[in-house]
Amino acid sequence: MARATTSMALAVVLMFCRAVALAEELPPDSAAALAMLHELYEAREQSRQQFRCVYDLEEHQTFAARRAIYGPDVVLRGRDVTSTTKCILARKNGKLLTSSDGPALGPDGPIKLPKPILGAYDGTVAVVFDGAATQNTSQPLYGVSSDPAQVKLFTTPWEASGETDLLKAFSNLMAGQKGVSFRAEHDRANQVKLTIDGGATHLVAILSVDHQFAPKSIDTYFDGALTSTYRAENYSDSSGLLVPTRATYQTYDANSGQVRTRFRTTVRELSIDASAIPDEMFHVPIPEGAAIFDLATGDVVRDPILVARHLRRLTDGLTTDSRFWIVGVNCLIICLVAAYVGWRLWTRPSSQ
Repeated sequence: MARATTSMALAVVLMFCRAVALAEELPPDSAAALAMLHELYEAREQSRQQFRCVYDLEEHQTFAARRAIYGPDVVLRGRDVTSTTKCILARKNGKLLTSSDGPALGPDGPIKLPKPILGAYDGTVAVVFDGAATQNTSQPLYGVSSDPAQVKLFTTPWEASGETDLLKAFSNLMAGQKGVSFRAEHDRANQVKLTIDGGATHLVAILSVDHQFAPKSIDTYFDGALTSTYRAENYSDSSGLLVPTRATYQTYDANSGQVRTRFRTTVRELSIDASAIPDEMFHVPIPEGAAIFDLATGDVVRDPILVARHLRRLTDGLTTDSRFWIVGVNCLIICLVAAYVGWRLWTRPSSQ
């Protein structure tokens, strides 16, 4: 385990060094610049495979946004609402943890949570618990799955800065996306202006040369109207990972131009030290008496015996369908072997 952890830490360092080496100079050719930026952003994403990040997430919703999300009967009519929560995001050896201690925003405004909202994947089973959804029920409900993609992340610092969406845009362009133009040029010292034009959709980004061409600002438009903005106020790479220490993502009403939602992240701690990321933190024990919700099938299991059986199947890495498939294959093999043996006995020459 120590050797695997050391290898992971070394891989992170090598990825970081590669990112720094790539970020020395922007090629003048647009195609070459796109290829360099795509490789650079991918390298940074791959370097984020072992870390623990603690950050504050501020979420703001205007009344218009709340009405669009929750319907016309929202409480606190006419009021904007804001909540700030402490979030933790951790990764290690394919494992994942994300959590928020609340309050969460709901139709009635901020909801204080008796327990954190969390999702975790320990390499075998993904477990999701929503403290807001189960706070008024007598039996806590845990979502379970063998698929780590079922663990949904809160807005991360890299999402709030726009880096995540820029990587997607670069990947689409590298894959041959049609009808979209790309241009990158030095706007001023230590700064690059990036333009991606897809006709109705338009993106303008300012990248910081001093921070490996990470985004300082991004503005997106649809039919000429501003739809979203990303701002990164500062970056840090003291931990070995480049992270926007404070970033803000905002969406806008296309007609009025007013802000609809805002997500602001402020990083408090960031570490890639394995000792700060114990394997135990990725395992979420399901308490006795709790019900489970199968995130793949939608089935709710409340009986304690059936809950234990369902979890055992997930731990074994087998779903009910796969168990039937395996049993069927085994039966087929047995039948084929029996038929072959019978045929050999039938065709064997009889002794005189």
